[in-house]
Amino acid sequence: MELTRRRGSVATALGLVTILVAACAGAATPAPTAAPTAAATAAASAGPTAKATPRPPEITKMTVPQFAVSPLMLPTWIAIDKGLFAKYGLTVDIPNVPSSQMLAGYLSGTFKFGAIGGYNPPNILAAGSKVEYYGNNYAYHLYDFVVNKSINSMKDLEGKVIGITGLGGAPHGAALALLKKEGADATKVTFLKTGGLAEIFAALTAGQAQGGAFGPPQTLSAAKDANLKTLVKMGPLKIPFPTVIIAGDPDWVKQYENTAKAYLRGFMEGVAMLISDKATAQAVLVSRMSLDAKDTALLDASWAYAADNVTRPRDMATISAENTQSVTDTYVGEGKFDITKAARTRDILGELAAEGFLDYLDATYKLK
Repeated sequence: MELTRRRGSVATALGLVTILVAACAGAATPAPTAAPTAAATAAASAGPTAKATPRPPEITKMTVPQFAVSPLMLPTWIAIDKGLFAKYGLTVDIPNVPSSQMLAGYLSGTFKFGAIGGYNPPNILAAGSKVEYYGNNYAYHLYDFVVNKSINSMKDLEGKVIGITGLGGAPHGAALALLKKEGADATKVTFLKTGGLAEIFAALTAGQAQGGAFGPPQTLSAAKDANLKTLVKMGPLKIPFPTVIIAGDPDWVKQYENTAKAYLRGFMEGVAMLISDKATAQAVLVSRMSLDAKDTALLDASWAYAADNVTRPRDMATISAENTQSVTDTYVGEGKFDITKAARTRDILGELAAEGFLDYLDATYKLK
């Protein structure tokens, strides 16, 4: 663990690391022509907008570094475990990659497209590389902010320690947003970089930190600890923050557009299954997070945390200026970074809609 005191948002932003979920842009081997998948057949009969069978991807293997071990990963986990990526021609791996290596991976071309933490584009742009927002997956701060029972306000945390995963991560952003909202001085807070959500909870229980932001399953464990309490439930506040977005290098998307679309089909179908199939989503949670299959309260809370807050497939292309500007305001300083440089020049999600894919999801998963 490492203690860091916040000394200016511009320096913080330049020091942020990216957590990227992207396709591996190595040597592209065209996939062999395959028979239409079941999804493609369904899409073709979904209505007049379904124009053609999806083309096979230019890249058939993708590397998807996990941005967190959290129920918010469910769309990706479901898409892998239930073969949703595979039916669109992709094999997807999700290694745990140290956060310190993520920005370097993007800049070197190892990761170039996919579901990423929404705070990453300013750092990518600041490093001189291209990036665009294409879609929104979780649009608000969703964590509960948990504190030692002696803490009654965010101002009480001045001179104390807040646990975070790392500088620039969503728990860090959540803490900064609440400190600002309540008029507390963030420069008087020490941030403890723990590396993970479970580690933030561990720091709280050990007394190494007096506050920290996280979601289920850690929130349920915190509720049972007599020394801790939930100070703020951030979800209902709807504080704009693109917790998870679809983003990437526009040059990569142009070169590998069929791969990008295949990834999006699998990912968006994972979102649809998360929303509509609670039992399947919970089974994936048990497998991926080693949760107790008999603890229905924990499973229900973990599933609802993801399913109730995820952006529906038909709304994923919507990215408000307020939502993206929140990243600039939080990490770089109000008005000091032009986030519009990450505005998309191509509506690839809109193209999928025109091809009938959203009609297929609506019909198959009864999303309407």
